[in-house]
Amino acid sequence: MTEKTSFFLQSYWSRTCEGIWPETLGWQPWGAANGPAATEAQRQSPRALLGRRAVRRHRGLLSSRVVALNQTAWENWDQVFIEFNGFFGEPRAHFAQQLSALLDDLNHSPDWDEFRLAGMQQPEYDAALTQAANRGLRVQLRDRRMAPYRHLRPDRAAGSVLAGLSANLRGQLRRSQRRLTDTLGPLKLFHAQDPQQAWQWLEHMAPWHQARWRQSDGTSTSGFCNPAFVRFHKALIDDAFRTDQVRIWQLRAGDHVVSTVYNLRSEVTESFYLGAPNPAIDPRFQGGLLAHVAIMDQCLQDGLEFYDFMAGDSRYKRQLATDAETLYWIVLQRPRLKFAIEDRLRRLRSTLIHTSPQEIEPLGARERPIQRSAPNRF
Repeated sequence: MTEKTSFFLQSYWSRTCEGIWPETLGWQPWGAANGPAATEAQRQSPRALLGRRAVRRHRGLLSSRVVALNQTAWENWDQVFIEFNGFFGEPRAHFAQQLSALLDDLNHSPDWDEFRLAGMQQPEYDAALTQAANRGLRVQLRDRRMAPYRHLRPDRAAGSVLAGLSANLRGQLRRSQRRLTDTLGPLKLFHAQDPQQAWQWLEHMAPWHQARWRQSDGTSTSGFCNPAFVRFHKALIDDAFRTDQVRIWQLRAGDHVVSTVYNLRSEVTESFYLGAPNPAIDPRFQGGLLAHVAIMDQCLQDGLEFYDFMAGDSRYKRQLATDAETLYWIVLQRPRLKFAIEDRLRRLRSTLIHTSPQEIEPLGARERPIQRSAPNRF
């Protein structure tokens, strides 16, 4: 049976991290192959990148030395948000073996307290729990998110994605198609032809995305407000666009852009990374949904098997998805008294406010660095 594939574990992602992450963040490569049988590419390519950061939390009362798998442990740099995490260039079946080797290496080092693993699928999560139990490490579940996706093979048999949707949604989208065409012009899907055009389209979309993620205090959590996020994706697009594995799409009605979508493609899977509909177009036309349907139809023509909406539970994802999996964010902690006390207080707090421990504020939300210079702001 064909499995979904992950863009995040390809060389483009790791190469961009290595080229963009400042050395002052303290990250290190891990696991580059050596020996006579290793190729030059294997010698140059690490199997993981380890972010390192000393943090304080709980108003500075608890200090911890953090190691993170394929993340920096700095919030602004990690807004690129790796999912389907693992080891670069390695089959998923090798995850437990690679994690065991990595933890063996870390075990020889006294300079860490916590090991963060972000965005893991169920088999990787189970393997991490087993490795933690074997080594006497405490496990803290910090987040879990549904990751919906659509299996495209039934749509290929039906002839289109629209034909495979529920009758109610299919009727809504057909009405929206007619109204948009009658109002603005015929609908047509385009994709950027080069990195320069790709970034022009994203810059044009950025205000829409910023407005969509604007908070009550007027600030926006959109990545386009974060220079580290912007620099990362400019470099990623420049590197990966030539292989057709970065796709920037526009759905247009006549001369009007209805929606822009930034996707990542890997073998049999296209993954939705971010996007925004044009706020000047009546939202009742459901421009975002129409864009995803049009892109999925193109994926059908290109022979892909899956369209992945990635982490986050939203109504439009549930409407378009056929399946879903769970992604996990966990922390493996060395047996320290401070963590036992922290866990006891967390459980007490959850009892007092009638929530489960998993609903406590995620690690990192209130952290600040210890004797570490801030990253470059560009």
